[in-house]
Parts: sequence; C-alpha cells; structure tokens
Amino acid sequence: MKKILLSLLLLFPVLSHANDVIAFDGECYVQGKDSTTKTCQIAITSENGSSYQMLQLDKKYYLEQGPNGELLNLDKANYVFEAPSDCYNTCGFKVGTSVDKLKNAKRLFRDYKTKKIVTENKDGDWICNKQTQGNLEVCYVIK
Repeated sequence: MKKILLSLLLLFPVLSHANDVIAFDGECYVQGKDSTTKTCQIAITSENGSSYQMLQLDKKYYLEQGPNGELLNLDKANYVFEAPSDCYNTCGFKVGTSVDKLKNAKRLFRDYKTKKIVTENKDGDWICNKQTQGNLEVCYVIK
C-alpha cells in the first residue's frame, strides 16, 4: 500500500503547502562492491511545484528530483537522482555522485531476496536507478 501511495505522489504534484514532508521507513543499498542492505529513511517533499524523493542512509543522501530541473541542495549529498515526476515512467533519469557528475540512468527492479534483476516489479521488490554509462546503482524498498 505504501508503494502505491509513493507511486501516486511521484506521478502527480502534491497539492499541499511547500516543504510538506511524508516519510517512510525502508531499506537501501548501493549495488556494487558492498551491497549491504541498511535501514534508511525515505522522504517525499513538495517544493515550488516539484516533488522530490530523498533517501537517507548512513548520513548520505540519495535524491530523486522533480520536473523542473531544480536540485535539492543538501550539504552531505553523495549521490543524486534526477527523475521528472510529471512523466515518471517514460522520461529519463540521471544519477551521479554530485550535481556536476550526473549521468543518464535507467530504472530497474531487483528481486527482494536475491537482488537479481526482474522484468516485472512486484510489491516489495527493490526499485533501482543505474547509470547507463557508469557503474553507480542505488536501490531502495519501502517497508
């Protein structure tokens, strides 16, 4: 149910006051050398007509960005996701270690237990963004 709510909030602009935050508990990991799953906080906020998704994991922040190209400025941002919320499933994504190093990315899903790529997203599977020209991939699931 939380996953459906998250999808709806990202598909449509949030009709509330600026800086309202909806938070979920979840699990996150960075695919690669150390794919250790850790508890994280997943927050959705609306600011200036754009929706943002922020993942907080060990004081590192992972972001998804709204449709107008603004970047949420966080001092400790180590990974940045850029994803237009007005065309969430059809537009391209960007992922990088900083705003200056954003690269094109694709959305993919991984099986929750095996972390293997799956073609269809089932409730509870990992939602991931992976660079198309690079190795960075960040995944999360709402619990």
